[in-house]
Amino acid sequence: MVFMNEQNDVIQLEGIVHVFDHEPGAVIEDGGGRIWVIDYRKQSSFRALAECHVVACGEPYEPDPLRPHIVGWSDGKKVGHFRVSSIQVKT
Repeated sequence: MVFMNEQNDVIQLEGIVHVFDHEPGAVIEDGGGRIWVIDYRKQSSFRALAECHVVACGEPYEPDPLRPHIVGWSDGKKVGHFRVSSIQVKT
């Protein structure tokens, strides 16, 4: 689930963290079925939150078009990029 402020800037993202041994290193899958890349590093610091339901604060961003990045997901889910400023496990 994505929460927006009055300017329609995404400020809070809720979903499940998935981590991988390849790029991307970590993503959040929100309740609407969208995938948000939060880290490209294979040894992502988000590994500790694997399969946890989280609430992340931050902002969406467009990756540098001259650098390799994820543009689609294997099952057709939409992909976005999210710069996390804080994250916590939802209880």
